[in-house]
Order: sequence, then C-alpha cells, then structure tokens
Amino acid sequence: MVDIDGNCRRGYLKNYTGKKLFVGNGKMLMSRHEIFSSNPSELSGIGVLMTQPLYRTPSISTSLSSHLSSLIFLQNKPSILVGHLLNPQPGDNIIDMCASPGGKTTHIASLLLRNSSCNSDKSSDGIIIATDRSKQKVDKINQNAVRCGVKRLVKSFVLDATKSILSDNEVINFNLKDLKCGDQIKGFPKEFFDRILLDPPCSNLGQRPNFSINVKLSDITITIPDYQKKLFTSAYKLLKPNGVLVYSTCTFNPAENEQVISWALKNFPGLSLIEPEIKLGDPGLVGTGLNETQRFMVQRFDPGINSGYDTIGFFIAKLKKIH
Repeated sequence: MVDIDGNCRRGYLKNYTGKKLFVGNGKMLMSRHEIFSSNPSELSGIGVLMTQPLYRTPSISTSLSSHLSSLIFLQNKPSILVGHLLNPQPGDNIIDMCASPGGKTTHIASLLLRNSSCNSDKSSDGIIIATDRSKQKVDKINQNAVRCGVKRLVKSFVLDATKSILSDNEVINFNLKDLKCGDQIKGFPKEFFDRILLDPPCSNLGQRPNFSINVKLSDITITIPDYQKKLFTSAYKLLKPNGVLVYSTCTFNPAENEQVISWALKNFPGLSLIEPEIKLGDPGLVGTGLNETQRFMVQRFDPGINSGYDTIGFFIAKLKKIH
C-alpha cells in the first residue's frame, strides 16, 4: 500500500486509517527487526520484492544510469517525438520556453548536431535558448547540457516566458552574445526564433505513477489553460514568419490541449496546423474546438488506449506561422 497523505510513520502501532492506495503484492526481504531497529539512513537494499505489481514498467537502476549518465537521458516516447517534430536545422535560432530539467533541450541539441553533420555549410550550427522562471531550474538545465555534451549549443537563462518580448527601446541594445548563461534576462526581440518548443506547465494528469492528484477543477479548466495561453501569445510573437512552433503537454486534459490549439488558431490568423512528419499518436478529441481535418493533425497519447499503450498521457501539435 502507498500512504497517500504521508502520515504513516515507521513503528506506527495503531490501525492506520489515512488514505492508502494498493499497488500490488510483494514479499518482505527484510525482517521487522531489521526495519525497526535500524536508523533509516542505515537501511539499504530491497525491502519488498514485488511479486504481483499493478505496474510492470521496467526501471533503470541508479547504478546503471550513473555509469551511462553521459550517454543516456531517460524520456518517454512522446517526449522523444517532440524533438523530431521540431526538426532543428543548421543555423536555426531555437528556444525551449519552459525547458527544465532539460531533457527535450538536450535532445533537440543532439538532433541539431546530427543535422549539422549532414550539412556541407558549417558556418553555423545554430543555437538553442533554454529558459525557465527559476534560477535553480536553469542551473539544472546547464548541468544536463554539460552532462550530455551539448553545452556549446545551449544557452540557458532565467526568464518569465509570459513577459519575454523586448520593447523597441530594449531591442536597440540587444546582443545575444552579451548575455551570460544562467543570468536573468528581459527577453528577446519579436520574430527572433526560427523554431520554438512550448512545453508549458500543465496539470501533469498524464504522468505516471501519480498516487495523489492535488489539483482543483478550476485549475485544469481555467487557471492552467489561461497561463498556457499567455505563454502561447509570447511564443507567437517570438516566432519568425515561416517559423515552426511545437506545442506539447504531459496531460490528457482537452482544456490544456485541443482547446488551447483551437483558441490559438482563432486568435492568430497567421498560424496554421501542419501535418506531422511522424505520426505515432491518436487524433484529437471530438467536440474540443478542432474540425475533423485539424483533429487528425494533432497527436494524443492516452494511457492504455491504442498508441498510448505503455506510455504517459501526452499531447503534441505542430504549427507554422504563415505571416
């Protein structure tokens, strides 16, 4: 059982009546004496071997991932698809607007390196800007960029992406080369980026495992979608004409997915959905604001259903700014 409230302490003798969730059956590999007589810091190894788990998701042990830390970055299938749909090209200015911890950023950088190696023009590999509101999160992006060997392509900054457009006066003094990695910055000029990844904060309803969901109905229907729309507005302004914008979330909530895309298409006439080169997900939901053609241009991953089998809940849309 999982203690949802986190109130059941070691040595608790009474019948615990708090919120619990069954996750499977297992066999104790440690005696009660070992568990209760040792300090928590002294406990190590496997305490319970799951014999009948509800979830059979394979894991990569800490020891294995530490040995391969410079070679692998664990991601779910839809997250990997995001980078391929963005399809970074040599010379591109790219921004990952809500980038922490940097999994998608470093993947995009790896794809950019691959595409640059296939291109005869070596004058510019391109650059990837990664931003987040928290200095701590930006530091994490930097660490992962170094770990994955793509630091020369990635510049990360502290930035509130809803306020990322420089004024005309601020643009006069803007020079990307003057910005120091890790610093808090004011933003970027309009139409500065060729490709934008917007993977905004969301309700995370598609993540697994999630034993306790502390989110209000008003959050997933109003508060979070409204914030995502503010980020989308900034992304649209930052995108060059003919630029590509990929929007993704790790939730199956249509208010944060199809309805955000429907809103964007209505509010930004110069924006249009484009057919994804790689299609692994299912069509968008009916009755969420997208017409039949548009539904089949977005991709949904719903756990346990068709293409969402054995992965997290996810949504991806690829758009282009026509003018």
